Amino acid sequence: MIQSQIEHISSGEYDRFGLASVGRAIRARRMEYGMSIAALAKSAHVSRGTIARLERGRYVRLPTQAVLSSVTRALGRDQSWLARETWR
Repeated sequence: MIQSQIEHISSGEYDRFGLASVGRAIRARRMEYGMSIAALAKSAHVSRGTIARLERGRYVRLPTQAVLSSVTRALGRDQSWLARETWR
């Protein structure tokens, strides 16, 4: 994506990038595993704030592929799972 050019995304634009669906899928899987935000963040090597923003779809910048990959791996899935969950 054009991540480096995106300085701020208004909340109305998040759905254009599918971030609301991404966040819902990640939260559902985390809850299914009975994981806290802190536990997922630790396992994915990202901050709790990153997980919270991702789940809420409230990113100032689009999440990087590395962040998404790390989070999905910590949930026992890969990015293809996330794509399937997002575009159902």
